[in-house]
Amino acid sequence: MASTVDGRKNFASSVCDFLVKYGFDGVDIDWEYPVTGGDPGNAYSPQDGINFVLLLSEMRNQLTQLALDINPRQIFELSVAMSPNTQIAKYTDVAAISVIANYIHVMTYGKHFMITNSLSTLNKLIVPKPSIGIFDANNLTHYSAAEALQYYINRGADPEFLAIGATFSGKAFKNVQGNFNQANMGLGLNFTGTPAVGELPGMIDSGIISYNGIKQLMSSATVSKSARQLRNEYGYMDYSSSSGVEPSSSGVEPTSSGVEPTTPVGPPNVFSSYYDNTAKNNVLYNPSSKVWISYEGIESLVEKCNFAKANNIQGGLFIWDISQDRDNTLINQLKGIIN
Repeated sequence: MASTVDGRKNFASSVCDFLVKYGFDGVDIDWEYPVTGGDPGNAYSPQDGINFVLLLSEMRNQLTQLALDINPRQIFELSVAMSPNTQIAKYTDVAAISVIANYIHVMTYGKHFMITNSLSTLNKLIVPKPSIGIFDANNLTHYSAAEALQYYINRGADPEFLAIGATFSGKAFKNVQGNFNQANMGLGLNFTGTPAVGELPGMIDSGIISYNGIKQLMSSATVSKSARQLRNEYGYMDYSSSSGVEPSSSGVEPTSSGVEPTTPVGPPNVFSSYYDNTAKNNVLYNPSSKVWISYEGIESLVEKCNFAKANNIQGGLFIWDISQDRDNTLINQLKGIIN
């Protein structure tokens, strides 16, 4: 479609028709991925990067004309979703796209690669030193959300029009092998599979669990001290049970990792909850079933909000996707933080 003039014109025209018919005020283009192809079987070409810019240019022209035809004060926004992986992003002209698009959404979430067979957190916000980061099986390097955003800025993106990606889902792994403890929170341990749909509440695909399901697991989870401290400070109820009562403390002093065990609630086969203060990410682990889940809870989302504010990322956060937080638990808390 993007490789021909007619294909680009027809696609842009159909998007404009859709916006008018259903009352939308913009469109986000998520091409996964130019040149590298994305999923197995996807067609790709060395010209994809150039054609991507041409496609966006055609869409911008038609959206501008549509606004003039309907209401000169109407603005139809055009945004693009981009990979945080520099080995994928390098095939796109970031500077050119920055001129065309209203916002660049960097998909800084969901970075697990099954090929490694070892656990890493869903998203790492800050890298304290080059040797610490998330293993990327595509290019055998380490990276973080902070580094991904800096990459786009270095290539011509204005931070005013960048947005940080967050997710209302988690990645689940089973048959975790090795010694899980409060110091390592399971990072680097091997696993041999992922839970299928139906094995855990809220599973939306193999190894992918919605925040709706995570909340069900957390209703009987023990809570780390760092999570409880943050909730008390901001008034969040992220880890409470369905009755709104926090699990009682065991009175055990915090370990050197900053994690305090608490008395389990419910049956013995429960998840324990941890917050990784280095990666700025949340972890659930069930020592009986050997299931390990990395997700973005309110602690991680607070860190992303603070990072956006501190670094003038004025596009803020975008979420994939809001349906995975059915009762708006996280959205409502984020609204208070951002405001």
